Amino acid sequence: MINIRSGHIIGSKEIKVPYNILSIAEKPKGLAILLPGVGYTVQAPVLHYSTGVFLRKDYDVLHVNYQYAKEDYDAFSNEELVEFVKRDVPKVMEEVLKHSTYDSFYLIAKSFGNYAIENLLKNEDLKEAKVIWLTPLLVKEAVFQFMMNSLHKGLCIIGDNDWAYEAELLNQLKQNENIEFFVLPDVNHSLEYDHSVIESVDVLKTVTEKINQF
Repeated sequence: MINIRSGHIIGSKEIKVPYNILSIAEKPKGLAILLPGVGYTVQAPVLHYSTGVFLRKDYDVLHVNYQYAKEDYDAFSNEELVEFVKRDVPKVMEEVLKHSTYDSFYLIAKSFGNYAIENLLKNEDLKEAKVIWLTPLLVKEAVFQFMMNSLHKGLCIIGDNDWAYEAELLNQLKQNENIEFFVLPDVNHSLEYDHSVIESVDVLKTVTEKINQF
């Protein structure tokens, strides 16, 4: 049985940022922090199954459910939303750690969620955290530079039909031996094929297996 604890922080512009902590273990081995995309929520396939992977390994799972695609944020630019996520996610983490302590941390960030990683890892409790970069925004300078210099053990999963993919940038990133790179041929930003539903299920299985092994 999955236990769910819900809460929220007051984030940027005084807008609530909700979160859930899912748990099945009485003594969890650690905490997996899921940082979704703007339109790719924690209920979407890859993050849904990632949640299952970590729960079955006796980790608690934190879903940070920022809702930057909702009308509360319509008046703000993408640049402002990037600044919001950089501030809001660390505040959620601080609130969670007021009530629980963990010895191990994994960050699983999809697309826009990548922006939160750098500030989140400034938390002293997360200095040994491992990072799973799902469809990272390689073409965004801030994300690229942080990945290039990251000292955290990581796994990067991206398709070469992803708008955020660029082969030259990925080749540069491969100089960072702390990160393992897994490129899926013809797969898009949703970690699917454009017009092949059944084959996309196979991609989901492959990605889930990679996360499980990591």
